[in-house]
Amino acid sequence: MCLDSVLNQTCRDFEVIVCDNCSTDDSRKILNSFKDKRLKVIFQEKTVPAAANFNRALFAASGVYIKALPSDDLLFPWYLETVREAVRLYPEVQTLITPSVPFKDDGEIQKLISCREEGKWVLCDINDALRLNRELKINMVMPTNNMFRAESFREAGGYPEETIYGSQWSFDFVLFCKLLVVGPIALYTAPLCAERIHHKQGRRRKDSSQVLYDHFWGINYLLASKRINSIEAMHLERLLSTMVGQFFCYGIKNLTLGNFKVAFHTAKVFCALGLFQRPVYVIESSTKYLRDRFFKRKI
Repeated sequence: MCLDSVLNQTCRDFEVIVCDNCSTDDSRKILNSFKDKRLKVIFQEKTVPAAANFNRALFAASGVYIKALPSDDLLFPWYLETVREAVRLYPEVQTLITPSVPFKDDGEIQKLISCREEGKWVLCDINDALRLNRELKINMVMPTNNMFRAESFREAGGYPEETIYGSQWSFDFVLFCKLLVVGPIALYTAPLCAERIHHKQGRRRKDSSQVLYDHFWGINYLLASKRINSIEAMHLERLLSTMVGQFFCYGIKNLTLGNFKVAFHTAKVFCALGLFQRPVYVIESSTKYLRDRFFKRKI
């Protein structure tokens, strides 16, 4: 269904690159059944981490703009047509952000497509994008929701493939933070894609330690860019503080429960981030997290 949603776009001038990561189902047979000349299939010789699989597909692309699309999500038929409009309006745009809607089954998505919601493109800088993200509750980081200028993607090195824990659930956040500071951002105010909700989703199985590491790195990258105004910097610093407190408590909890492997990896992340050299900050962050969690007070 994902591939069908891409090939059935109202705009016809594009290429599709599918990178099969040694799938064990009928994916190879299904892919070989497509005769569309716009489709190029890459078969990995051995299974690689998610970031490496994304990178191989996107670095093989020849277009000016590129996007990653997980195999369980899909695009509305007018997605590329609407994105092309943004590129015509704002040729200098580096990142395009489009909201998505959740769906559980094929019937749900047919209803969503039959009720097209009209929106408009808003050209903004990083501060406006962060503000609109909070106000509109858009998950800007999710690959399904964004598209990048290919040149900027390559200069940023693509999705980061290194990990500290061994899992890769938040590599998209690091890349997104890098590209947010590159140049103008275009944000569409209506959904253009859909995210399938199911129990096997990666983000529901993500490792907390790796998420902390990636988010700490990404947020500090934004703050160090000097392009964040005082209001957005305050929100980011508070988010960072809350995360540190949350994962410190997460590590202590697993230590007391005897989950020593999880506690060890959490401690490893704290060392890598230099947080053990900042005990006052960690204590303050943990206190804020506990206060918010149990007393329902906002920071």
